[in-house]
Formats: sequence, structure tokens, C-alpha cells
Amino acid sequence: MILGIGFVAGIVLNFFLLGILYVLNNKITSAKELETGTQIPLLGMIPVSRHSAESLFHVIDNPKSIVSEAIRTLRTNLEFFNTGTKSKVITITSTISVKENLSWL
Repeated sequence: MILGIGFVAGIVLNFFLLGILYVLNNKITSAKELETGTQIPLLGMIPVSRHSAESLFHVIDNPKSIVSEAIRTLRTNLEFFNTGTKSKVITITSTISVKENLSWL
């Protein structure tokens, strides 16, 4: 009986801790979550690359990479988004350095 109570208590505590971790999670995990949470259009995303930390000018060193194309797409979207009107642009960047960000790969 004690073993059964311990087993049930362990399962209940695990679900309780998972629920607390879910509630305390305040990270943005996808672009869709960012768009729905802020009601601001997402103009572009620049993916993380292994070559980003190696050079300061990624577009010049790797002009045909996915990161370079994403930067060009973001530049074009910003130009079309600000056609003649004075609107504010919000930039969201990572607070960790590129080398720490690459350690996630």
C-alpha cells in the first residue's frame, strides 16, 4: 500500500511540476506566437548560421547563403513597409552573443 501511495504521489508531483514549468515559460518559440501575441506584422527572420560568428560582414563573405538572402528580404520588406509614412520600426534582437547562440545547434 505504501508503494502504491508513493507511486501515485510521484506521478501527481511530476504533473504539478510540469504545470508550473509550463506557466513560468515566457520564451517566444515561433514566429506565429510572436505575430499573434503582439498584433504587429513580422517583416523577416534571420536564421542562425555556423558562419555568422566567423565573419563580421556575412553578406559580403557568403553572398548566396540563406542568412544573406534573409537579410536582403528583411531590407526589402522594410523599404515597402515604410512607403512615405512616418512609422516606427521595432527591432528585436537576442541578448546573448553569437557564440553562445551557436552553442544551441
